[in-house]
Amino acid sequence: MTLLDFFIGINDDKQLHFLVFFFLSFGIGMVMLLLTPNGYTIKGLRYMWLFLVFIGMAEEFRQYFLPDRTAEFFDAVANLCGVTCGLFIPFLLAYLRNAIIMKRLSIPSNPLVEWLVVLPFYVILWVFNQEPPM
Repeated sequence: MTLLDFFIGINDDKQLHFLVFFFLSFGIGMVMLLLTPNGYTIKGLRYMWLFLVFIGMAEEFRQYFLPDRTAEFFDAVANLCGVTCGLFIPFLLAYLRNAIIMKRLSIPSNPLVEWLVVLPFYVILWVFNQEPPM
């Protein structure tokens, strides 16, 4: 393991975390886009982002208590990035669909509340971060 791998932590494990949460969130986002009414899609995608990020963090916290697993902060960050990238395309499509139907573009409400809810859990996970096995 190189020093760069330790500090950045981009290895096969992080890529797998990213891809799993990317495809999971993309699939759920597209289903939500197809099944929800126009006015509720963006709000539903925001709640789905928050829910999937909590699932990713909860999985890392769960691994902290298992003897043969390690909880890693960068795994949770990879989960967050995968969910964000995976829901970006459905969010963009929902936004464009609403803009076409309503004949105008509007800026969605501030996502600061979601970040204020999620950020303390990442700080706690950073404190409990375990060094990956060599």
